[in-house]
Amino acid sequence: MRQFKATLVALVIVWSLAAGTLSAQSKAKPTLQVDTFESPAEQLAWLSYGVGLATFVSDHQLTQALPAGTWKPSFDAEVFARQFQLKVWDEATGKQQLSYDFMDQMELVAKADFLEEYVWRYYKHPDWPTPEGLRISEFENWIHSNLQNHRPMTGASVTIER
Repeated sequence: MRQFKATLVALVIVWSLAAGTLSAQSKAKPTLQVDTFESPAEQLAWLSYGVGLATFVSDHQLTQALPAGTWKPSFDAEVFARQFQLKVWDEATGKQQLSYDFMDQMELVAKADFLEEYVWRYYKHPDWPTPEGLRISEFENWIHSNLQNHRPMTGASVTIER
């Protein structure tokens, strides 16, 4: 449990630093919204996803250009946030026993190198341009034997306040 708390504290520090950098750039203020979950494993998974979104906004200096309200991530931002989530999950599970079916499935997706296809299939927005090189038919075939009963989830978001 101590390792879990340390991981959460580290994520909050990363988010605070990113939020401070973003706020200094403009009057726009990004706010991380994370749903509440029953287990520490779920909370860690979605806090890390949210920090991934915030990190993308910070790294790409998007705050000034974004309209007020809940940010709809681009394809690249969504892929980045899911990769960040998986990296934090991998580090946390290397130090402690955590269990969350959704993350187990996401690890399968990543190991099969289908994260971009996964994001495209389950989270795409109508305004996203189609990325080149997606292996949609391969992914669809893979889903049938590897992601049965999968329910896509998003447990965090970034809101821009002006």
